[in-house]
Amino acid sequence: MKRKIGITLVTLGLILILFAVALFLYNNFENKKAQEQSNRVMDAIIDTVDNNQTNDEIDPFDTEMKVVDIEGNDYIGYLDIPELNVTLPVMSECDYSRLRVAPCRYYGSIKTDKAGYFSEYCDGYENSIKYSDIDRIKLSDLQNVKQENVSSNVAGKIISSLNWYVACEVTADEATSLSLWDSNVTVLFSNVSSDAIPAKIERIYQETPDSSALVIFECDYMDEGLIQAREEPIEVGLGTYTGLRVSKKALYDDYVTKTIYDDNNNAHTEKEKVQGVYVLYGSEVQFKQVSILYADEDYVICDPSPDDGILFNGETISMYDQVILKGDDLYDGKVIE
Repeated sequence: MKRKIGITLVTLGLILILFAVALFLYNNFENKKAQEQSNRVMDAIIDTVDNNQTNDEIDPFDTEMKVVDIEGNDYIGYLDIPELNVTLPVMSECDYSRLRVAPCRYYGSIKTDKAGYFSEYCDGYENSIKYSDIDRIKLSDLQNVKQENVSSNVAGKIISSLNWYVACEVTADEATSLSLWDSNVTVLFSNVSSDAIPAKIERIYQETPDSSALVIFECDYMDEGLIQAREEPIEVGLGTYTGLRVSKKALYDDYVTKTIYDDNNNAHTEKEKVQGVYVLYGSEVQFKQVSILYADEDYVICDPSPDDGILFNGETISMYDQVILKGDDLYDGKVIE
């Protein structure tokens, strides 16, 4: 009994080997046949394409592709792949019998009852949160979003609205800052773009004052990179400041003076202790008051041209000033030798 089983398995193995050899020979024959046919028609196709490109009577608005009939097949051009040193003719129609001979042109149309921007990129999140539910979703809805499988017959999607939304989770402190801010912000998707885009705070949902919150931003700017963005880290900008950046290590409190004149044109000197920096002018140290626009953990941004009345004596730092970051016994008027 064991011997019969062994003979049966050996016979089956030989049959499979013969079948594999036959399949290899058949594929090799088909490839060789297709290559021979491609070689026969390539010269005629190249001549036809080159003649069409040099013909001055060709209508530039004629979008119909020229077809050349060779050996009973219609060809529209050729495909050149320099990296593989391969040049192949391209047939005008596509079916399995033609694909055995050469690459084919495949085309068709898709109709929709909605107007908008078409994107072929689909990732399975399109229906996870409905556009109409923006005013009702909670943080838990965002946390439980699931990606669906995209069917193989999906060609793309239609974006029918100019406005789109970004939903994100923020801390309690960040939610407080956003709630106190004007609705206009900027949003930066650093993984897909180097430019921040304008946005508006549409909604902030927070269950308790100490809990994380859901923030929804509304945007109306779109480009190719943003269309493909889905789960991305973002940076929210609450404002833009223009000024002179100064290290916090350079900030000191000292007195500045100013001269005023009374009704009799008599000069009087007044002084006041203010926040500022020491600047080196030549060999002399001078103390300048600063008007801080923004303060970070390590630096401040100072206004080089603040409004009247902000500075005690009207003087502050300017571009290219040599700000002293560190020194011993600094004071206004000190001479550095």
